[in-house]
Amino acid sequence: MGWAQYRTADFAATDDQGTCSLSLSDLAAEASLCPDSKKNSLTDLNRQKDCSPKLSQSCYDSTTYRFANSKCPSGNSCARWIETGANGASFYLDGCLLTQYCGTTGNYKGRTVQFDCPNPATTPTTPPPVTPAPPPVASTRQGTRCTLQQEDDVNNKKRAPTCSSFRACANPTTNQPDNSSCEANESCAKYAWKGSSGTVYAYQHACVLQKYCGLQDASLSGWDFDGSRYDYTTGFECTARPTTPTCSGGQVLTAGVCQCPAGQRLVGGQCQAAATCLPAQFAVGGVCSCPPG
Repeated sequence: MGWAQYRTADFAATDDQGTCSLSLSDLAAEASLCPDSKKNSLTDLNRQKDCSPKLSQSCYDSTTYRFANSKCPSGNSCARWIETGANGASFYLDGCLLTQYCGTTGNYKGRTVQFDCPNPATTPTTPPPVTPAPPPVASTRQGTRCTLQQEDDVNNKKRAPTCSSFRACANPTTNQPDNSSCEANESCAKYAWKGSSGTVYAYQHACVLQKYCGLQDASLSGWDFDGSRYDYTTGFECTARPTTPTCSGGQVLTAGVCQCPAGQRLVGGQCQAAATCLPAQFAVGGVCSCPPG
């Protein structure tokens, strides 16, 4: 029925005098559950669920065994946390979490949980304008986050994940290691993700400095079903990087082979302009000569 039909004489005679009103304030959206003060808080335990609107959206890809950030909105990462059922059983849940909350503790369905992002998405930032500078000299230590002394500290079992970029590097289509995702001095390493009891849950891939390939006593951290943090020991198995030949004597790399530029030939280890010989002459050491006799 229309609004006019609702305002009958009997209705107007009741205690509320038929005051059925609709104001623009009734149509206004509710105040945001995620003001900046909450979003950037370090202590509000509700910030994760209030500021991550797709937290209930599953993002685990069962076909590749990966936590797929591609299933989440921009600025979010595929996260996991431990849920405890009514019967006391614990199990993993996953959902899209605002990336800045990866590794934080918050409330979920009345319980305090740890939100863990196995493959945190990178948050694009806009760098401030700077004065152009000459390109830096290439460094063979790119990708490291430590000093050389820290990299080689054998007493620090966490040096591999700490000093490497440790970004996920499996090909999303084949789930095979992909070195192209890593820095020049890193390799894509396969390692076992284990539970607190040592049970292998799955195998994952991450970029580690090449010096850590074959390391068998690396220490990584995980979260148990009761929400407690634990460390476990694992090893890194790397896929060899293809070697790139180093060309010398003015040669250039073409289709993986060192050769002189067009119009030149290799003489004494150096590329030289090829001699143009007369008919019946032949080039020897870059010089045209006649046959003997």
